[in-house]
Amino acid sequence: MPQVWNDLRARVADAAGLLPPGALPAQVNDTFGDIFGIYYAVTAPGFADAEIHGIAQFLRREALGVPGVANADLLGLPDEAVFVEPDSRSMATPSNRLADAPRALSGGKGTVFRINRDVRFSADKQPYKTNLSGLLTPSGSKKEAGGIVYLHLDATGGF
Repeated sequence: MPQVWNDLRARVADAAGLLPPGALPAQVNDTFGDIFGIYYAVTAPGFADAEIHGIAQFLRREALGVPGVANADLLGLPDEAVFVEPDSRSMATPSNRLADAPRALSGGKGTVFRINRDVRFSADKQPYKTNLSGLLTPSGSKKEAGGIVYLHLDATGGF
């Protein structure tokens, strides 16, 4: 079978000169010739999504160690998410201070700061921050000129 692909590659290369100027080079995708599909479903009731993800990655590594297996893909993995549930007691003081604000303040996806750390120049290569921070503004945007409240939440509380 590999000789068939070599012949096809040679014919495509010969025809490359006939393509119009500016055309992308032709490619022969022969990886589909090696496909033999077996689907496995991984279920793990009671396990967190991150644990299921780890189990699936382990099974993939094990499958790739089997002689004759060239590739294994993971499909349908649960999306990883970070959920922050602030302690209502730690939020009571800021809430009381904002009760008399002249204008309502709001926030949302556009006012939350990134959870990813800049690890380019850091010895600590942990990819995520251990805190969550964002802004509350009258317009609900980071581009607010006034009336901004900065919130910072972590395991020890917030400010």
